[in-house]
Amino acid sequence: MSAGKDKGNRRYFSTGGIDFDDDASIEAFARQVWQAFADQSIGDDMAKKTAPATPSVMLTPRYTAALDYAAAIHGTHVRKGTDTTYLSHLLGVSSLVLEAGGSEDEAIAGLLHDAVEDAGGMPRAVNIRAQFGDRVADIVLACSDSTDEEWKRSVDYWERKQAYLNKVSASDDRGALLVSIADKVHNARAIVTDIIRSTRAQPRIDPLAKFNGTPKQIHDYYSQLLQTAKDKGVPDTLTIPLQLAVERIAEHISQTED
Repeated sequence: MSAGKDKGNRRYFSTGGIDFDDDASIEAFARQVWQAFADQSIGDDMAKKTAPATPSVMLTPRYTAALDYAAAIHGTHVRKGTDTTYLSHLLGVSSLVLEAGGSEDEAIAGLLHDAVEDAGGMPRAVNIRAQFGDRVADIVLACSDSTDEEWKRSVDYWERKQAYLNKVSASDDRGALLVSIADKVHNARAIVTDIIRSTRAQPRIDPLAKFNGTPKQIHDYYSQLLQTAKDKGVPDTLTIPLQLAVERIAEHISQTED
């Protein structure tokens, strides 16, 4: 038996050599046809399983340029209370944005979300708009506590955080909310890590002491952001880890007060 396909992708089989008066010959032909289709089906399934998946977001050279830009302006910065490069946070936020289904613009904003607040104010925002476009700049501004570093240093912690909470709650920009919550997830996970590590440290130092706000204010800030994220339909890729962090922070505060 010979088999093949025509231009319409239909299967055809040669019946040459079959004795149609012989049941055994007909049965052998039928088995060959069945095996041919079975082999094709297995081959198609294997191709589907081994074919590489296409990412939902294809990152372009713009993303690489944004990473270089972030490294240039934050390269000497470190995470609060550590000697860890601040770029680890920016990369973490951008990664969380992508994992939650964010676009390239949103992922770039994740890399640059602190650039205006901590590295240049409004002149920095103008530069980001020129280099990466309106959408990225708008998200970065929406994620900034302030555009004035002096104001940020002079205003009480809770006043500043409450203003940010009000801005996030009033916004209808889902992309900005995605980046904002990704930022808070990465920060909150770091706090929880510090809490767990502190239980093994001697002497015991409260990891919340390095922040300007009180432990209750820190908890309330993340708790209210979590509720806003849930109300506005942020993907549970972000709300689940944020909720776990909020619960762990609350547990730590309760144990500290006992």
